[in-house]
Amino acid sequence: MSSSNASSTPSSQQNLVGLYRHGTLGVQLQKALDQLKEQDKVSDVVIERVMKVFDKSICNALATKLSNKMTLKADQCITFNFNNNVYVWTLKDVQVKLGNHKCSMLDYVKIVACDGTTAAAKKPTSKKRKK
Repeated sequence: MSSSNASSTPSSQQNLVGLYRHGTLGVQLQKALDQLKEQDKVSDVVIERVMKVFDKSICNALATKLSNKMTLKADQCITFNFNNNVYVWTLKDVQVKLGNHKCSMLDYVKIVACDGTTAAAKKPTSKKRKK
């Protein structure tokens, strides 16, 4: 993977893939790579390449391999925020149902969702005011 690939990625897409690094898989991968670095088994360049492959792979997997429907039912929405095309909800006492599987109860669920479209893909709409 060349560095020119990374620079051609729109910044909103870079922010989007960066979210997955903070999930369980991304954090554990980073911990494992840090341990290998401490043992002088990998370099910073290798770590960067692995994380870029992770970003690309997780986005591809989420876009192509998900087919189950997840249903969330919460007793209370504690917080809702929208900033820079990122939505964040914090829900309390949540029933989670994945596909046809049995429901699970969770005390709290935090949902982070992003607008997946880039600014270039959005066409500005201009409306003329009536006089």
